[in-house]
Amino acid sequence: MVIEGESGIGKSALARRVAARAEPCALLMAAADRAEADLEYGVAEQLRQRVDPHLLTGRALLAGGAAPGASPFAVGADLLAVIGALLARGSTTSSGPTGPPSRP
Repeated sequence: MVIEGESGIGKSALARRVAARAEPCALLMAAADRAEADLEYGVAEQLRQRVDPHLLTGRALLAGGAAPGASPFAVGADLLAVIGALLARGSTTSSGPTGPPSRP
């Protein structure tokens, strides 16, 4: 799910409320910012930093951070595999963004 909107309207609170009512749930949050538009995989890196490092084993594209020029499809596939592993172990991971949420 992607939640977009202006800063301060309650996007993070909405995501946390939905996650609290949906068990089991894997919640990974990141904030996109226009200033980071030229950074490849900035949001993927935020998500990578919020998961158990053991879940990144065997995920070369994510283990050390997605390398510039890496295939977006391959990085996305690795992220989906990590989310699947979170769901399979039945845990909820909840981490908020490092800064205020904003629209990409």
